Amino acid sequence: MRNRWIVLGLFYLSSVLNYLDRSVMAALSPLLRQELGFDLTQYGWLQGVFSAFYAFSAPIAGLMVDRYGLTVASVVAVGFWSLAGMTRGLVGSFSGLMVTHTLMGVGESAGIPSTAKASHRYLKPDERAFGPAMSQVGLCIGAIAAPTLFTWIAVTFGWRWAFIVPGALGLLWIPLWLWTDKNSYVPEGDPDTVVTKVSPRTMLRDPFLWGMAVGNFFSMATFSLWTVWTTEYFVKTFALKLTNANYTYAWLPQVVAGFGALSGAWFSRRLVTRGMAPFEARRRTCLFAAFFMMTTGLVPLATTPAMAMVLISVSFFAASVWGVNYYTLPVDVYGQGRAGFAVSFLTASFGVFVLVVSPVIGAIAQRQGFAVVCYAFAFFPLIGFGAMEVGRRFRAPVS
Repeated sequence: MRNRWIVLGLFYLSSVLNYLDRSVMAALSPLLRQELGFDLTQYGWLQGVFSAFYAFSAPIAGLMVDRYGLTVASVVAVGFWSLAGMTRGLVGSFSGLMVTHTLMGVGESAGIPSTAKASHRYLKPDERAFGPAMSQVGLCIGAIAAPTLFTWIAVTFGWRWAFIVPGALGLLWIPLWLWTDKNSYVPEGDPDTVVTKVSPRTMLRDPFLWGMAVGNFFSMATFSLWTVWTTEYFVKTFALKLTNANYTYAWLPQVVAGFGALSGAWFSRRLVTRGMAPFEARRRTCLFAAFFMMTTGLVPLATTPAMAMVLISVSFFAASVWGVNYYTLPVDVYGQGRAGFAVSFLTASFGVFVLVVSPVIGAIAQRQGFAVVCYAFAFFPLIGFGAMEVGRRFRAPVS
């Protein structure tokens, strides 16, 4: 396809906007807790309820992506979550913030299934991990920009504008993508765009799909920790001010995570070009990353914010290597025809994890700090890999 990397780059710009909207909460949570009067436990519930609706909406969103196509689904999703994100800047209470943040989660549940659809539509089998990698880089750009940009907006114009600005950018993306999609070209009969005819009912009976979902529940613990709680970690552990935590420390792990995403895609592609089947290449890369994510358990040993920043960066790097490969495995197995629905199960399991675990993290952090959380999460990725392997034993994946 002509100019496919440009088209993909513009499409994955929506991932930047997605995470800009989502990262406002993590970047400004200490300020919002002071302004609206809630504690870390309530912050955990805020993230948990968001994730519940995110999780339960994901399979429906995945089916919508498969049925109505990439363009319609992505435009509806971006429009919905952008408007919902903007309304967070209009609330005056914790309950209002809960409702509007949760509605944003419903719209954002289509984000990852849409990127999976785009990867299969535009990329060759050995390149497909670069699709999630580009999405992850987009998320990292959003996360990098969030601590500095939104802190500056909140300090200069007030915290409400920090919610309104990213939502407005999402609405501006829609006409740009519609024009680009209309003028892009996908060749008829391209083997990389073949639609696999697998019914959702058949997929629901597949042990591999459920093994992947359970595996994702555990394996994305590290990713969840550093995307949602990094600023709170530095503020709580080292008694830093919000501006110091965000301007000096919280942004660097996001940069490293972006390099991790690209490195993970490059590594699995290198294995494929050497003759390994795509599925097996990504599976082995995930196992390698699972061991490296055990560095999460070293973070509480850091005695300075700079040391903690380095260890968090290593942990986040490994989590990104894992994520871009793990989220490509269902696309390899089920094809473009069910890429959205297949990946939506991973999206849903991640949402369930955050729903169940975020309130627990908040309660533990409120009373004891983050050490216990880091020690436990160090082993979760290996448990997740084991769950995926159990599902794989009962089903021979299509490479």
